[in-house]
Amino acid sequence: MTEPNDVRVVKPEFRHYAEPDSRVLDILMLSVSEWEAMPFYARVHANEFYLLLCSLDIKPRHILEWGSGYSTYLFSYFAGIWGTEYILSIDDNKKYQDDILEKLRPCQPYLEACSISQTGQIWPWDAEEYNYATFPFSTGKKFDLVFVDGRRRNECMFAASRCLAEKGLVILHDSWRKRYELGMSLFRKINIFDEYTVMMSMEAK
Repeated sequence: MTEPNDVRVVKPEFRHYAEPDSRVLDILMLSVSEWEAMPFYARVHANEFYLLLCSLDIKPRHILEWGSGYSTYLFSYFAGIWGTEYILSIDDNKKYQDDILEKLRPCQPYLEACSISQTGQIWPWDAEEYNYATFPFSTGKKFDLVFVDGRRRNECMFAASRCLAEKGLVILHDSWRKRYELGMSLFRKINIFDEYTVMMSMEAK
């Protein structure tokens, strides 16, 4: 599919390598041997996401991510540079999330990590509990940077469109998958990387 002329497609040589930037190792708190033990695609993704965040000319006050992981480490690092006040990290697997966040403990005061059911509470019938995709609405916040990399991504992108700050950005991982085109249609694409697409609201200028 041909992209509009105003979409910046980042060239493959910018990101396709598996050798870590020394700062990536420090941020992820990994030794060289631990890095080399990671699957190749995970190393490429970590490098690409680090470079993507370096390329953003923003200072997000509030950050939201669906899908905890090494992205949580990177957001925690960049939060210190950007002056971020709040990071909400949502995952549906508590054990996985706890394992990921172990190295960040004690958690940064601005990081709220939540493990939430994908469906939410269904009993009693009048329960008002939020689910995996809708939980951000419970904070009453608008988010300047949203990262979608977990479950129910089309649903999460719809939720993101409702809680995104006026000039906020949405980053979708695995954006090459055809099934995510529905969610991406809610936004205007800005930058397209190999594994990630950066978007903003259709109304934003």
